[in-house]
Amino acid sequence: MSNRMLLYMTGLVLLAVAVLVTMNLFTIFQPSSADNYISRNNVRGMAVLEDRKPFTLNFDQQNRMIDFLNASTPIGIRKGDSTKPLDFEEIVVYQFSKTNPSVTVTPMGYDEDDGLIFSANEWNSFGYLKDQSKGLLKKLISETYD
Repeated sequence: MSNRMLLYMTGLVLLAVAVLVTMNLFTIFQPSSADNYISRNNVRGMAVLEDRKPFTLNFDQQNRMIDFLNASTPIGIRKGDSTKPLDFEEIVVYQFSKTNPSVTVTPMGYDEDDGLIFSANEWNSFGYLKDQSKGLLKKLISETYD
């Protein structure tokens, strides 16, 4: 093998390593889509308020609630839409963060797919968010205080 070939192969390996390092750096510094609104590691507890009484969620319920809330999408402000009546008053997410100790999810109603329409000013101060679970979040909420 000639010296020239060895030099080309070494350069190619170094270039490939540089490309891999650059790609990994981009993924490290981008926000994770799994932590859209709530980071699992930042949640201290959750409660659903029904008839002014807080009902705390167990660990499994919290994880499912986090998944549903993180999958919700902004929909802007909707006025005059018919929504189904609510069966609870609000959801409170208690966090470890001292700058933002809790987040209040205020429900506005359910749409035709039983998706929860809610406001959470800490996550979207310009409008409402809509749950995409097609009734699974509604079922989870009803299990917390029945």
